[in-house]
Amino acid sequence: MRLRDRALSVSAVHGKSFWAQGKRFGHVIDPRTGAPVRDNILAVVVAPSPAAMDALSTGLLVLGAAGAA
Repeated sequence: MRLRDRALSVSAVHGKSFWAQGKRFGHVIDPRTGAPVRDNILAVVVAPSPAAMDALSTGLLVLGAAGAA
């Protein structure tokens, strides 16, 4: 992907995850539950600000499909 005057941020659970009792858990914690994100695997955001995009992609990863609406 080519970007000009934009930033790309990806938050994902793969790469920094672990398996416990047959389930995969990510390193991102859902502040609503205190539990690791499990069901959502990836969130991608493109916008002008790199710092804001990092926070937004992590938040969207936690929210999952509900955050896309």
